Amino acid sequence: MSCEVLVYGMGGHMGREVAALALGGYRGVSLACGVDVNGYDGNAVCHASLNEVTEKCDCIIDFSHHSATAPLLDYAVRKGLPVVLCTTGHTEEEKQIIQTAASKIPVFLSANMSVGVALLVELAKKDCRGFPRRGNRDRRIPSRPQAGRSQRNCIADRASPASGSSKG
Repeated sequence: MSCEVLVYGMGGHMGREVAALALGGYRGVSLACGVDVNGYDGNAVCHASLNEVTEKCDCIIDFSHHSATAPLLDYAVRKGLPVVLCTTGHTEEEKQIIQTAASKIPVFLSANMSVGVALLVELAKKDCRGFPRRGNRDRRIPSRPQAGRSQRNCIADRASPASGSSKG
């Protein structure tokens, strides 16, 4: 079974990459169409606005601009389509629009889709071993845990409550 995706912001770098993967059938995904106000230089259907879309799709992947979030979510809610939001820089008003839409349709919001950031987040979740604990004025990071010290230290422990800055 194929998942037909609409790529919103298909003319940008990441939009083109996602479209190319979908056109190649990556993991059972196929490209229904794309939308980009600036057009698309590839070999796929790309509309200038959501109003032009007639193709059936199962979900929307957004790599556009945060200012385009409201019309995208309005469209997705009307059509009952899940959305993956990969844009950054949302205003507080746009964040509220996202919350409202998420109460009606599935919305996955990621602040950063880069592989490096995703890997860093996963590694940080798993283990922060080696970071000095709060109150440890020794700026060196030990190569192995010192006797009597916890092997699990978190970078959050290094934050200075007074200044909000990191010590180290």
